Amino acid sequence: MTIPAEADVTARRRWLAIGAATMPLLVSYVAIAAAFTTDSDGESLVGPGGAALGFGLVPFVFLLLAFVSGHKQASMAVLKAMGLFLLIAFPIGVLAPALGATAGYCAGGTVTLRAAEATRTKARWIASGMAVVYVLFLLLFIPAAGVMAGAMIPLMAIGFADEYSIWMANRVREA
Repeated sequence: MTIPAEADVTARRRWLAIGAATMPLLVSYVAIAAAFTTDSDGESLVGPGGAALGFGLVPFVFLLLAFVSGHKQASMAVLKAMGLFLLIAFPIGVLAPALGATAGYCAGGTVTLRAAEATRTKARWIASGMAVVYVLFLLLFIPAAGVMAGAMIPLMAIGFADEYSIWMANRVREA
């Protein structure tokens, strides 16, 4: 089913895209986090193939997010998302690979998910920043919960920001 160019993205389609993209995101995130985890002897728990799998799934996550949500310029959005992922995930990932992956997916998802007409980009970036800070907090105090939250939250935060933007636009229109 294709969406006509003048139609706005529905909440159902947006959340379907988020759900579909979250599945490979989970695999990618866990592979990236596990590739940089070491045991008590200092040896990596997962070989370089794990990191390759994790980083190889990143474009697939953004492709799913863009095409399922019906982004009008999906291929360009995926390229922008990959660039943002590389620019944000790697510098932060030097400090904490799991946090870098979370930040990269938040940034990439912000530009890849098709925005509704009432969606504010600023709300998406604020939600992404809040998600990264939340995951950082969890990684510092409850590492296992931080890893799980980092895998689940990036795209959901963007979806909730869109819902909030649409809700605020409807409130202003009704007033």
